[in-house]
Amino acid sequence: MAKVLGVHEIELGADKDPAEFERLASAVLAEAAPEGLNFRVFKADRGPRNGRYMILIEIDSVEVRDRIFPIENADSAEVLAFFDAHPTVGDAWGRLDSYVPDFGVATDYVEMGG
Repeated sequence: MAKVLGVHEIELGADKDPAEFERLASAVLAEAAPEGLNFRVFKADRGPRNGRYMILIEIDSVEVRDRIFPIENADSAEVLAFFDAHPTVGDAWGRLDSYVPDFGVATDYVEMGG
């Protein structure tokens, strides 16, 4: 099965502290994730986005992506149930989201030949 990479380029709010964002991102990464998803956060150190951040979501397959996120930019009942079962996860994402007024460019890439 072909993996899917969700690439989300993010910009911090103008009044937000990058060090605090990085601490919150680490807290989010330490939390559980729905089965079939793996989250990572990166900070650019070269190029036109130097110093900016990206969230990478590795998804096991297109089928898993379509099950968990059947509608683009919307949480499924499965995700909402996961947050209900793991309230610290939703809290952590909420704190992280407060640092990012706009998630900007978000693109899913499907592995070729997978």
